[in-house]
Amino acid sequence: MFPDSYPGPIYLAAWVQIGGVSFQAIIIDADADTQTAQVIRLGTLFEQSVPFTALSSVALKEGDRVVKAFGRPTINATPEWARFAIV
Repeated sequence: MFPDSYPGPIYLAAWVQIGGVSFQAIIIDADADTQTAQVIRLGTLFEQSVPFTALSSVALKEGDRVVKAFGRPTINATPEWARFAIV
C-alpha cells in the first residue's frame, strides 16, 4: 500500500502575506476558534501567529511535491522570482 521510500515529509505549506511582505511558510498549527495559524517561514526557525486571512494559498506537500493544492496566490501577491515557479 505504501512505497518503501518516501520523497520527504508530509506537511502543509502556505503563501503568507503580511502587509506588503509575502513569504512561503509551513503551517504547524491552526486554531479555528481564534482563526489563526502558527507558521514557520521557510528557511528560518522563526515561528509566528498569523490570521487565516493572511494565508493566500495552502498546499499539502510531500517533500517538494504538491499532493493537493487548495488555491494559489494572486499574481500581485506573489514575488516576481516565485511567479516562474508556479505551475
